[in-house]
Amino acid sequence: MVRPILGVIVGFIVTFILVSVLFVGAAVTLGGDGCFEKGTYNPTMAFNIFAVVASIVGALAGGWVCSKVGRNKAAVIALAAVFFCFGAYGAWVNFNRPEPGPRPEGISMIDVFKDHKGKEPNWFAIANPIIGALGVMLGGSCLGCCKMK
Repeated sequence: MVRPILGVIVGFIVTFILVSVLFVGAAVTLGGDGCFEKGTYNPTMAFNIFAVVASIVGALAGGWVCSKVGRNKAAVIALAAVFFCFGAYGAWVNFNRPEPGPRPEGISMIDVFKDHKGKEPNWFAIANPIIGALGVMLGGSCLGCCKMK
C-alpha cells in the first residue's frame, strides 16, 4: 500500500520540479518580450508552444516515475486523477482571474512572477488538465514498460 502512494507523491514532485525548471529556463532565456506579446501579458505563440511541450514532458516523466516507484496501474491512474483535478481547479481559477491589463515596458520576469500578472489563454487552461492526465497515463504505461498489476 505504501509503494503506490509513494509513487504518486514522487511522480508529482518530479513533474513539479521538471516543469518549474523548464518554465524558469524559458523565462530567463526568452525574457519578458519573448514570453509576452508587446505591451500585454498575453503569451507569445513561441511561449504557448513551449508551455504545451513542457506540460507533456513533465506529465510523461511523472507518469514514468510513478509507475517505477508505485509498481501498479492504480498508482498511475491516481496520479493522472490528481493532475486532472488540479488542472481543472487551475482552469477555474484562471477563468475567474481578471484581465491583467497592459504590461509596462521593461518589467522584469521576476516582477511578473511575483505579482502573478499573467493569465493563461483559456484554450491552454482547458487543455492542461487533459494533457496532464493523458501524459501521466502514457508515461506510466508505454514509457514505463514495467509489468504492472
